Amino acid sequence: MRYKLLASPLYKKEIDQTTVQIICQEPYTVIERDLNGDLIEKSDDELIKLVLDQVAIEYDPTDKINRLDQALLKVDEKLKELDEAVAHSKEQSDMIQGAFVEVMDLVGKLMEQPSDDTEAQTN
Repeated sequence: MRYKLLASPLYKKEIDQTTVQIICQEPYTVIERDLNGDLIEKSDDELIKLVLDQVAIEYDPTDKINRLDQALLKVDEKLKELDEAVAHSKEQSDMIQGAFVEVMDLVGKLMEQPSDDTEAQTN
């Protein structure tokens, strides 16, 4: 089925929607939908796709549900990567903190030891 625009899209500013009408000659079908936003600048093909997507959602939402499921899987993968990065950062932070504590202990011990200059001045 090959659709084309039946009329120029009409933007309704007061409700922020664009009315789009498409037509197919065989089988004869006319579809009109109000789409969210100002879509006047979109190409004919983009408008036709948006209308057909809207109709698909209305009559068979499984396609959109499948797309949402796929997007959810991608989000889960990204969250797993983020969790791994956070765990790695925590390990690095713990290692750095441990090294810092060791350095501070050494500095403390050095501060407690009398230096050679101090001994020479007391003699």
